[in-house]
Amino acid sequence: AWDNPVGGSDNGTFAKLGIPIIWYHTDAHPDYHLPGDETQKINWLKIVDITKASFLAMWKLANEKKY
Repeated sequence: AWDNPVGGSDNGTFAKLGIPIIWYHTDAHPDYHLPGDETQKINWLKIVDITKASFLAMWKLANEKKY
């Protein structure tokens, strides 16, 4: 589930411990993390969107006075 992402990424350990995480994903395909998982299957447009969203989220966190 998107609200409790466990498995497939290093952030699962943090989520299991109740530590808040930000989890971006470009969607899986049948070969995800298998030998047939090759670069041409990467969703580059989604990676661009994720990169922008990551930057904006971290910028906001870095500039929070309370955090």
